[in-house]
Amino acid sequence: MGQFVEGKNPAEIVDFYHQQFTDNFLRLGFTHDLYAKTMDPEHQQLVQQFFQCLYEQQYLFPKIIPQLYCSPCQRFLVDRYVEGECPNCHANGARGDQCDLCGKTYEAIALINPHCKTCASSAQIKESTQLHFNLQILQPKLTAWIDQVKHNWRTNAQHTTEGWLKEGLTNRAVTRDIDWGIPVPIEGFTDKVIYVWFEAVLGYLTTSIRHCGGDLDAGPWEAWWRKENNPLHYYVHGKDNIPFHTIIFPAMLLAYGNLALATHIISSEYLQLPAGQKFSTSQGCGTTIPDFLDLVGKVSGLEVDSLRFFLIANHPENKDAQFSWTELANQHNTELVNKLSNLVNRIHKLTLDNFHNQVPEPVALSTPDQAMLQVLVDGYQNIGTSLEAGSMRQTSRLWLEIVEKANAYLNQQAPWKQIKTDRQQAANTLYVGWQVLCNLHSLLQPFLPFTCQRLANILNLPPTTGSWRFTTLPAGTLLGSGLFLFTRINRADLPAD
Repeated sequence: MGQFVEGKNPAEIVDFYHQQFTDNFLRLGFTHDLYAKTMDPEHQQLVQQFFQCLYEQQYLFPKIIPQLYCSPCQRFLVDRYVEGECPNCHANGARGDQCDLCGKTYEAIALINPHCKTCASSAQIKESTQLHFNLQILQPKLTAWIDQVKHNWRTNAQHTTEGWLKEGLTNRAVTRDIDWGIPVPIEGFTDKVIYVWFEAVLGYLTTSIRHCGGDLDAGPWEAWWRKENNPLHYYVHGKDNIPFHTIIFPAMLLAYGNLALATHIISSEYLQLPAGQKFSTSQGCGTTIPDFLDLVGKVSGLEVDSLRFFLIANHPENKDAQFSWTELANQHNTELVNKLSNLVNRIHKLTLDNFHNQVPEPVALSTPDQAMLQVLVDGYQNIGTSLEAGSMRQTSRLWLEIVEKANAYLNQQAPWKQIKTDRQQAANTLYVGWQVLCNLHSLLQPFLPFTCQRLANILNLPPTTGSWRFTTLPAGTLLGSGLFLFTRINRADLPAD
């Protein structure tokens, strides 16, 4: 990142990485309706309207405060412009608004031995008037709301938020003396910009408004945001962003009035390198998404869904998890190749060889046949419940259990033997097998989208086909052709851990 940033202005940096992230999302199989930027005119206007409203309701007030200042650069040092020793855990390299190591947030003035990130000069103290957000007056309302909904939050979100409330909320500056950001719309403060974490979380609201049409006063977006409609709001982020989603943003919405607050906080712990080392592009530690994507197509067997599966199955829900190329290869070969791909291959080959590549016609399905179909019916409920709870690891375990039960069912029924003694029994078994694959095509779409595209080709289904309920693949369906869903990865072909 540093090589690109050097000599570039903020707009160039934002545009470069916005496009890179857009490309990465597409290549990783993620889609979005609207991927906004801070300086989008519509977002700026809506944020300024929201800011003006809170000011008029006296939730924002001016206050003279001491701030860090760099004389050589002639600018105030806030957020990413300054580094120093964390006042909480005493780690070096803490930023001006938050420590990455312990997650503590603070004002930049609290840093120990602060220095300018640009020129490394020691910071000086200089007074400035900033608009502050009155969190103290909102704490009783916040506490009452949190007590009602925190059972739907991850444990780290509960503990972090309770710690903030116990310590007592402090009013926070929400304007900055820098030249990049959304201008403050208040007379006397127009030379300042709105604090990024104030305007960034408002992107949830402004993007909804822009997507649905309308303005801040009224529009179709209200179905998603008005309190009386009781919408479900999920916020998915890292543990370092918990306070912004459980304290700052809800307080902003409460201050504005009649807007729905978070119902679910899906806050992850950290994904780290072996031995607990943090990913760091500046220090050359770890693999970036572009680096990984460049390996796909070069390393035999490596797929985008290999990474998607690994990250979901090892999601750091309740504690930090580790990324390891060795473990990625092991889980790819064990789960995706040996279990999932092998199941598809066996069913497809037996059908191709014995039933003209058509789904066989069943007659009087047996108890084991019916039991296998019931596993699929139950799978939608079980996986759906885990998804709604934000339990990513559990979703992987559940669909893998279906694959394992299907393999066990196939081994028990042994259609390669049935075909020699009772062709109809073999037809029944393979019919059930195709129902398994048809419904795995639906169940796996949120997790392995590229795999589902290949599976759709085998099932002879349109790529977009799929619903969250049991689906029958009719007998007589002419099946497509297809290679192995996955092939093995040779660990030696991957980078070192």
